[in-house]
Amino acid sequence: MNTLTTQACLRTYNRLFKENDELYHEIARCFGLSDCALWILYTIREEEQALTQSDICESLFLPRQTIHSAIKKLEEEGMLTLRYKEGNRNNKELALTKQGQLLAERTADQVIAAEERALSHLSEAERSRFLQLYQKYINQLRKELTEIQSAQLSESETGGKK
Repeated sequence: MNTLTTQACLRTYNRLFKENDELYHEIARCFGLSDCALWILYTIREEEQALTQSDICESLFLPRQTIHSAIKKLEEEGMLTLRYKEGNRNNKELALTKQGQLLAERTADQVIAAEERALSHLSEAERSRFLQLYQKYINQLRKELTEIQSAQLSESETGGKK
């Protein structure tokens, strides 16, 4: 019986994660978009509500400057506009222009539909289990990495002395 060691599992997981990332990179390139621009359009279409730049950052787990640059480019290309959120002059909501709506239909909507078709090949139980296991892994990894960060912080505060 073959056993899957944690090292072998991690190598396979990392390869699959990078392969998945490459799939999205290639489709963004095919559409003539940056990865970030595609993800912004995707998030706007997926959420179906007005979003701010902060909302996009939180949803995509990307740096604010990366999101800002991509939004600025989409705005310059006439794909979206920024408008102040009602009752709040600090946050601007993103709104797709007519041209941006058409771009989203040709790009993000196609990606979302492809993902849905791909997931439809898994049973409901498989989809549920897949998400449960992935969330369990993320939660445990967050715990492990937080412990490393805490140790690093303690070490830097004491000058590396124990």
